[in-house]
Amino acid sequence: MKKAPVIPAILMALAVAASALYFSSKARVADQARRFTPEQLAPAWNKDVIDAMERVAKTDDGRTKSLHTFAYYELLRNRAIPSVRLNLEDGSARSVPPVAWFLDVLFYPEVANRYPIFNVEDSDALLQVGLNPHDKKRDKYSYEELAPARESLIAARSRLAEVPPEKQSRLDLQINNLATNVIRYEELFHFLDFARKGIAIPADFPDEPLKSKAGQTVPFSEALVGLKGSATFQKFIEAARTGDRSPMPELLQKVDLVLRDTSRISWYAPPTAATPDAWVPAGGLIRDFLTGGPHGATAIAQLQTLERLAGLAAEPGKNGELQAGVAALGQGLVAAAQASNSYKKVSLDRGYLKAGLFAWAKWGFVLVFLTLALSWLAPASRWGRVLSRLSLWGAAAGLGAILVGIGWRVLITGWGPITNIYETIPFITLMAGVFALLMEKIFKNRIPLIVAICCGAAGMFLAGRYEAGDAADTMPSLVAVLRSNYWLWTHVTSINIGYATVLLASIFSMIYIFCRLFDITRQNQALFRMLTQSSYGILCFGLVFSLVGTVLGGIWGNDSWGRFWGWDPKENGALVIVLWCLAVLHMRLAGWIKEIGLHVCTAFGANFCLFSWWHVNLLNVGLHSYGFTQGLDQKLFLSYGIVSVVVLLGVAVKVLEWMALRPGTGTVEGVPLAGEAAR
Repeated sequence: MKKAPVIPAILMALAVAASALYFSSKARVADQARRFTPEQLAPAWNKDVIDAMERVAKTDDGRTKSLHTFAYYELLRNRAIPSVRLNLEDGSARSVPPVAWFLDVLFYPEVANRYPIFNVEDSDALLQVGLNPHDKKRDKYSYEELAPARESLIAARSRLAEVPPEKQSRLDLQINNLATNVIRYEELFHFLDFARKGIAIPADFPDEPLKSKAGQTVPFSEALVGLKGSATFQKFIEAARTGDRSPMPELLQKVDLVLRDTSRISWYAPPTAATPDAWVPAGGLIRDFLTGGPHGATAIAQLQTLERLAGLAAEPGKNGELQAGVAALGQGLVAAAQASNSYKKVSLDRGYLKAGLFAWAKWGFVLVFLTLALSWLAPASRWGRVLSRLSLWGAAAGLGAILVGIGWRVLITGWGPITNIYETIPFITLMAGVFALLMEKIFKNRIPLIVAICCGAAGMFLAGRYEAGDAADTMPSLVAVLRSNYWLWTHVTSINIGYATVLLASIFSMIYIFCRLFDITRQNQALFRMLTQSSYGILCFGLVFSLVGTVLGGIWGNDSWGRFWGWDPKENGALVIVLWCLAVLHMRLAGWIKEIGLHVCTAFGANFCLFSWWHVNLLNVGLHSYGFTQGLDQKLFLSYGIVSVVVLLGVAVKVLEWMALRPGTGTVEGVPLAGEAAR
């Protein structure tokens, strides 16, 4: 490799390394200093138990997923990383995977409540609700530590519910999120309270078989059977059928409260022919038993199983029986679910998350970049060529992993490759990498290869950070306007290919500007010619896909909302990209701008692309506001600033060149200019 591209390449290497360190540190916050003794921890769950429960089907966020996925995102929501690492007093540590944590919360809540799972970004948020925080400003807390401020958190959440998110302060947002996470966590660890504590029979209950046990606490399943067989319950049901709204009997009110409290975890019974899309939670089992629903015949047996398991967890020395019972529960739930068509995608869902293809691609790109960097030490040697070839195949493998990951998601959701803002990141990363590798195939000078690798690494780091920041399932149910595979595969795909190509053209132009900055005399003509051809050609592709995607979006808008164009911020952003590409290409064709002018304009186009891709979601207005993302404004303005600085450097290059030009000589610093003059 010649000297000219080495400095920009080194700068890019440093940028990738800094990004890797930054995002890794953001994703993994140090745990609090508390250390546990083995006696303070719940017994570790066997691998067979975890494997059986991971495969259990669970409905959440409008879709059926594996219990592993549910637990993964519950931990991610609270903790910012999807696992729990517990430090022991002897200096060792225990890693608790998502489903093992979930089982600890269900069966050993008094232990799980001490796990440091709540991520607090700023300790000032805890001061506002009356808690004494740790010494670290950013740390993790247990439910046990947050419980004294529970009422203050809930009150603050109620107050903030009336304030739009964009008007809330940074601390308000943290308090609101923390309160929400505490409530969600309480729903989990209170789930088996009915199985652990039973239910108290009212002292005045008039009917047998429960009359003889009035004033006593009995197992919930026993109370449920007795209630259904009582004359009091039958009279209430008959009256309710005639429209009578008399108050519920006291015991039925207690049962109804349990029914509502146990309705979040929907993994007990698969859909039936009568209800093909309804997975029945524990509360549904109670309802079916009392009303003669489709799962009423098995409801009591399943509730008794939970009572038995809760009892085993409370008895010392019964861990072996508990583990066997939980494994049998998981296997039974999976067997029942497999008989339903709704289970088909659950295994795909679990496999996708455990495969972690995007994470493998992220670190793979970093490794490939280091391999390519080693080849720079002796680019003309045999080892340099071998390492360069390995880097090329490694970059292709990384893009292949992203492609497989996107395809895997399509199989799970049954929709197109882009259904939400998260999915735009791997897709745009893939498209930018593919186009960059095509440029490498044409020019074979490693600059496009560097771009492909850096785009891949940066895109996957961004995807990971977005997932951790959003802390929600990345494959939720679709908003109504997106429920059309035709438009997902045409408009959405086209417009995002446009984003990818416009951004890629901007990257090549930025490299050109930096190369010109370090080589004002343009001695490396081949390099500058390659960068100009790449940027110009890719910008043409960007115009085509952006224009087609924008027109298809208008047709979709007419089909969905009854108007082709409504000056929505997202529509305006797409239109600005098209108009900017047209303006740059026309100015170049007319000779109004030449090499440096082309690259300055193309580099600035990244701002329009970032606005249309991300910024319109921050405005929280218009029909495209379903991709609203909190907390990105500072990062976006920083990105705008970086792009603008590079553009100003390009202008500075032109100014320096103009100042150095000697009248009548046609030289810059005494060296003849090669090719056409920069303008």
